[in-house]
Amino acid sequence: MEEAKQKSEYKKTMQRAEEKKRTVRQTIEDMREEYRSLHDRNNALPAHIRLYKKVPTPWPTAIVKLSRKLQLKAKFHYAIQLANQLALSTSLAAR
Repeated sequence: MEEAKQKSEYKKTMQRAEEKKRTVRQTIEDMREEYRSLHDRNNALPAHIRLYKKVPTPWPTAIVKLSRKLQLKAKFHYAIQLANQLALSTSLAAR
């Protein structure tokens, strides 16, 4: 009796799982069809209007260049500060 109940419960669980798989597969297939349609429409556009899968961004190189510029500026300002301090100390020492 208990074994039959467990079997029927297992069957119900497996049926629900299979139904879930079917709905997910159908959703994926619908999304693929929509993607293909959009891809074809995009390719039909003139080249200057098309959207591309990967849009190149200059951020990594821009960040590196910016950080180098900031480092150079910081070194430059530090050198100016040192020069000013040296000039001040030599003028005070000359008095």
